[in-house]
Amino acid sequence: MQVDLNIKGEKPSLLSKVMVSILFAGFIAYVIYLIRVKVQIEEMDVIYIVIYIIFLFALTMLIALSRMAVHHIQFDFKAMKFRHTYDIGIMHYKKSWRHLNRVKYISVFKVANTYELNMWHEYNNRTSLMAVLNYNHAMQNAYAIAEKLDTRILDATKKEGQNWVDKDALGRSLEANK
Repeated sequence: MQVDLNIKGEKPSLLSKVMVSILFAGFIAYVIYLIRVKVQIEEMDVIYIVIYIIFLFALTMLIALSRMAVHHIQFDFKAMKFRHTYDIGIMHYKKSWRHLNRVKYISVFKVANTYELNMWHEYNNRTSLMAVLNYNHAMQNAYAIAEKLDTRILDATKKEGQNWVDKDALGRSLEANK
């Protein structure tokens, strides 16, 4: 498959990196503590401690990976497919390609302090694309996708209501801000 459009999500913040580092340091310190303090234990207890350490390591990795992953969305407009990919350092996880079935519009809406992009298909089926922290970044991504798919953008970020975005005006605004 050929990637025509690759939209990269936000990189982890410095605070996230520091938190993950502290989490790993705490895990290593706790393992050292378990080994040093529990040296004179019976063999049966060793098995439980090893299982406990494996569980803690898996939990630590799950938290760390979720905080450090960079989310991408890749589109192949010739084949009308897209997929989500996740990068953690040099490791890449790519989900399988999914079809772009009759996209009606792209919506941007606010949930707590993030802006979510959704792709709406016929019969009101929705595909969640990504969540970003910045409104301008969300609108840039929505514009890039909507322009390639020749579809509309719905801005549902305000409590007063939702409105259809004038793509031409948005495009000029994005060009002016570059």
